[in-house]
Order: sequence, then C-alpha cells, then structure tokens
Amino acid sequence: MTFLGHCKGDRGIEWFHRFAVNLVGGILCVWQKESLEITNLYMGFCFLLVEGVCKEGSCGITIVNAYSLYDLPSKRSVWEEIKKRK
Repeated sequence: MTFLGHCKGDRGIEWFHRFAVNLVGGILCVWQKESLEITNLYMGFCFLLVEGVCKEGSCGITIVNAYSLYDLPSKRSVWEEIKKRK
C-alpha cells in the first residue's frame, strides 16, 4: 500500500498537496488532525504554506514545503513570494 493510500484509511490524518509541475514531483504536507488546527492554506507555484495552531500549548506554527529550479534567481523568486504570505 502506498503512503497516501495508508493516510486515506486514517481518519485522524489531513493533508494538502500541490500536483507536479512539468517533470518535478508534487509536494505533500501531512499532519494529525487532533494535533493541529489549520487557520490558513496557501498554494504558490512552487510551494505550499500551512498555518495553524497546535492544540496542545496553543502555539502558532507555519509549515512551508518549497521547491525551485537550481539557479539562484529562481530560488530567490520563490522565497520572495513566500515572504509576502508571511
């Protein structure tokens, strides 16, 4: 069974994904529903940003999954877009 297939069987798991762009694989962010209350989800061209509050301790958390091309200008462009969201 694949990882995602396993997650679908677990009702305590939630996820947010970004499909593949060209030949690059997609992005998957997974969390336990009972541990994290999601307040914002944002999908950029090359990243996912998930904001929430940990249910234990009530602290805020931001999770960013990003990918970009190898060249430095492309990487900077992705991070500039992420900084605008945060």
